[in-house]
Amino acid sequence: MKSSAWQPFKRIEEAYRRELNQLFEKYLRFPDHATLGELVARLTDWQRVDRMFERFAMTSAERMVTNVLAQNARTWRAAATEAGEGAKVFETLRHELRGRVGATVRAKVVENADLIRTLPGDLAVKATRRIALLARSGARSESIVKDLRRTLPRAYRSRLALIARTETSKASTALTRARSEELGSGWYVWRTSEDQRVRLSHRKMDKVVVPFADDPSPEQLAGEKSEGRYAAGEIYNCRCSAEPLLRYDQVQWPARVYYGGVIRRMTLNQFRGLAVNQHETIRSSAAA
Repeated sequence: MKSSAWQPFKRIEEAYRRELNQLFEKYLRFPDHATLGELVARLTDWQRVDRMFERFAMTSAERMVTNVLAQNARTWRAAATEAGEGAKVFETLRHELRGRVGATVRAKVVENADLIRTLPGDLAVKATRRIALLARSGARSESIVKDLRRTLPRAYRSRLALIARTETSKASTALTRARSEELGSGWYVWRTSEDQRVRLSHRKMDKVVVPFADDPSPEQLAGEKSEGRYAAGEIYNCRCSAEPLLRYDQVQWPARVYYGGVIRRMTLNQFRGLAVNQHETIRSSAAA
């Protein structure tokens, strides 16, 4: 199976971005020919989003997470069939919403809905500061209105694109983590998109075997300022994916393994020892 199969489909990200843009353009649009005073009043309204906006935010979040859930399940079934674990995975998928995966789905929906719900207020605060800055510089009301009409849509479209890209990736990794834990497979292979846009710290993580229970700090490992600890696909603009380790032959041994806070090269026997000690469910090969 191609490692890219574990990345969320681009169409899910794009659909989420389009839906969020439609939501914001419907509810946050400025009145035509509004004066500066009317725009300021509208910005105040943004900080008190109504129930209809909140309902649409929840619906959009549910749809995105559900789409990622379905794609992730299909990928799991295909990978498990290759690894000879198809029946076990199928049975787990039948009951998963009662366990870790269900809890992850619910948490991701709430997290995304909250993120959308708070964004109008954040934008309103930034816009109000910009108005004050322009006014102090001597700009006329008409110029300030024109500036807001140009800069605010650009600002929220850029922010929504970032949210769609980051949150679909985070949801995918979270579901992969939850399903791995349900199946007793606690390791994954960090996979990058292998192009020039991959950040240096993630390039150094490519093909590293990582435990789900101990997230690394890729920047710190690369000698850069830490961005915190996270799994593949769980930070802003990240296009990496977490490929669950279901078979030892998914990687070439000796391999780089993140363990105990450092990346070390291990032979297959050394890694098998770790897996046995931690009661991991990893098969010897695709044919085993």
